[in-house]
Amino acid sequence: MKKLFNLITMRNLAVSRQRKRVFLSTLVVLALFLVLQLLPDPPALTAPIVTKTLSVSILVLVANIFANAIRLLVVSRHRNKRGIANDDKDNFTVGMNALVNAATVIALIVVVFWVFDIEFRSFLNSIAIFAVALTLIFQEYIKNFLFGFSMMFSTDYEIGDYIQVGEMQKGVIVTLTFSSVHIKTETGDLLFVPNSVVRTHQVTNFSKLKPKRMTIEFSIL
Repeated sequence: MKKLFNLITMRNLAVSRQRKRVFLSTLVVLALFLVLQLLPDPPALTAPIVTKTLSVSILVLVANIFANAIRLLVVSRHRNKRGIANDDKDNFTVGMNALVNAATVIALIVVVFWVFDIEFRSFLNSIAIFAVALTLIFQEYIKNFLFGFSMMFSTDYEIGDYIQVGEMQKGVIVTLTFSSVHIKTETGDLLFVPNSVVRTHQVTNFSKLKPKRMTIEFSIL
């Protein structure tokens, strides 16, 4: 019970203020939706589409809160272990945020199919040709998404590393997204390099290089 209370209040957890506000706001919204559903047949909620939409919202919020609770515990432990400040982030924290967002989207899709009694196989058959067309159109975006997801949990390029992609300007990685790597150059410019470009070009990570010693023999005349 004490652990649950600490989780809800986020005591002793290395969590940013913004993340705390989002988590608590989600709990408040879920509580309001539950109150609406428990009301004795309110006139405004008797329409089937409204009741189903409310059910979808509640179930998705529950899934989101559950995923976020796991994220808070895992990321807090990660920050404490590596000595990362609450408002700072690294690849792992960005990757966990991405996992929570992906889990929420998947939960939304599953719940919509379940609540509205949509047969998944029939739905796939009906959009098969359309899905193939979308895949061809957005194949570059899909590549960036997959490459970005893998980089978020990789130590090859980490937030704060000083790198150079191909012949581009050198710079420091500011953040990673599903579409691109944000690099702040020495001149103060911000480059948005697509993840597929990072994966298909030579990348020099100067932060990973170990200093080399050189021994030069000389004689004094």
